[in-house]
Amino acid sequence: VETSERDSVTFDDFFLIKDRLYKLFDRFKLGCVIEYKVLRNDGSLLSLFYNAFNVILRGIKLPYISGNYDFVKNQNDNILFQANNSNYYVEMDSINAITYGLIDDLCITDPSFVEEEASDATLTVLYRNDTLNGLYLFSKHGITLETFENFLVSKDLLLD
Repeated sequence: VETSERDSVTFDDFFLIKDRLYKLFDRFKLGCVIEYKVLRNDGSLLSLFYNAFNVILRGIKLPYISGNYDFVKNQNDNILFQANNSNYYVEMDSINAITYGLIDDLCITDPSFVEEEASDATLTVLYRNDTLNGLYLFSKHGITLETFENFLVSKDLLLD
């Protein structure tokens, strides 16, 4: 994920997902170039990116290759992959995200840019189905561990 200097308002967030993307594409031996252009920063950019990327991955049709497949030629002599079972495509299962703004004991779901700036901290929660996959906590002003723990308990995110 690359960004230019002039877009550096709060876009360091995108560098945080770089490792996760590398792991995902290494698993499927794929590569991609992601370009983005933010027309207006209304906040929650990290969760927006994850959710948009999720939509893109669900639209990709990767062939499911098992021991039961053939390569055949079509009428134009192009070689095509043809599976002999019902599972033609791999279902891409990516991560969803939601961002919270924490101000004192208040929690704002999907905060605007102004709410993010006013927050003591912003927390982006990454999840797949009902499983917590990661947390990104950004804080300009700092929050107490007690406030953070209370938030996790209130959202059922605290792991035993």
